[in-house]
Amino acid sequence: MKILISGAGIAGPTLAYWLKRYGFTPTLVERAPGLRSGGYVIDFWGLGYDIAEMMGLFPALSRVGYHMQELRVVDSDNARVAGFGTRVFSELTGGRFITVGRSDLCRLIFETIQRDCDVIFDDCIVKLEDDTAGIGVTFERSGERRFDLVVGTDGLHSGVRRLAYGPQDAMRRASAIWSPPSKRQATGRGTSASMSFMASRAGRSHASPSTRIAPCSYSYSLVSLTSGTTSARRKQF
Repeated sequence: MKILISGAGIAGPTLAYWLKRYGFTPTLVERAPGLRSGGYVIDFWGLGYDIAEMMGLFPALSRVGYHMQELRVVDSDNARVAGFGTRVFSELTGGRFITVGRSDLCRLIFETIQRDCDVIFDDCIVKLEDDTAGIGVTFERSGERRFDLVVGTDGLHSGVRRLAYGPQDAMRRASAIWSPPSKRQATGRGTSASMSFMASRAGRSHASPSTRIAPCSYSYSLVSLTSGTTSARRKQF
């Protein structure tokens, strides 16, 4: 099964790693000419920590990460105004807590798949055509190719989501509140849902109702992106 993943941040390469491991053929496309540098640091713990260990990332993450001892608030002269120790974080997580730069995490994840995955830099998806045989994808620079599934891990303002479901503003207006039918029948009341979930549900009128195009919403960590593809309780499609 050939799967195209748009976005080479944290979510895309992680998904490619697990797809490749289970016998799929992932292709990664990234608009930037290379991996992006910079970005904030990420407090890394919980499910993300577990998954990073399963991917064999932690020896490298321990070398490039930060083991903070204090959070400090300073004034314009860099004098300490307030702060607190971080021992509580270590105690709550059983010592499984590290702070790592986003670009360092991206690089380390990407290194796990770069030799085994087709990667297209400096390009993006400009058209999606869904039919019974799969999805026809037109790239800005690389012509046309066909895939069985397209996954958008390309950020908050996802290009894949726009191509599949229509303009983002229209989805927001159409999805202020979404109520699952079972909830409406049982309670007679609307039920709020997350914006990412509402947008994909309400936005289906803008495109083919196929389930082969999947915009994946994720936040800032390995936790959310991986749970978005493997855990029903955190699923964000």
